[in-house]
Amino acid sequence: MVWYPMAYWVWWVTWAPFVGVFLAKISKGRTLREFIFASILVPVGFLVIWFSVFSGFSLLDTVEGTGRLAEIANKGDYEGTFYYLLNMLPLSGFTKPLTVVLFLGFVVTTVTSAAISLGIMTSSDGRRENKFRAVVWSVLMTLIGYAVIFTGKMEGIKAVGSFSGFPFVFIMYLWFAALWRQLNRDVPRPAETAPKEE
Repeated sequence: MVWYPMAYWVWWVTWAPFVGVFLAKISKGRTLREFIFASILVPVGFLVIWFSVFSGFSLLDTVEGTGRLAEIANKGDYEGTFYYLLNMLPLSGFTKPLTVVLFLGFVVTTVTSAAISLGIMTSSDGRRENKFRAVVWSVLMTLIGYAVIFTGKMEGIKAVGSFSGFPFVFIMYLWFAALWRQLNRDVPRPAETAPKEE
């Protein structure tokens, strides 16, 4: 309740540049309305449902149930907490393997999109994807992943990610200002939309 909201927010800010570049690449040609609906409203709606169901069920277990979920979570076994929660819900024989498949898909797409974004960011013009650099970034992220697996020390990576997210908080204000200025430029002025007289 104390550290998680801040950690979640900072982690989100840390990933914003990568996700932003990737979404800009795959959304080229779409209207702003289509982009907001597909890339913002649908995922946010999913998150609201996700947190409402799982957090609500966990709170219910703490208040009226055994409190076992809170015990497991307080030991730092978050994966065990989630699978224990799935065991308490119907169709756990189906949802647990589905969770593993979805998690693997999430990791693969996240690393791929991050590699593509870093390939764009580190290209000579900062606009087009550099495939060689994207492969280099993929290899580096894979090596970091193996280091985490072998050492079992995820906290260091989380700390670095959270720490590096703080400068982006101030940069995001500049992004908002730049977005606002660009949107104002893109809106047609009344003189531009009026029909020309012959």
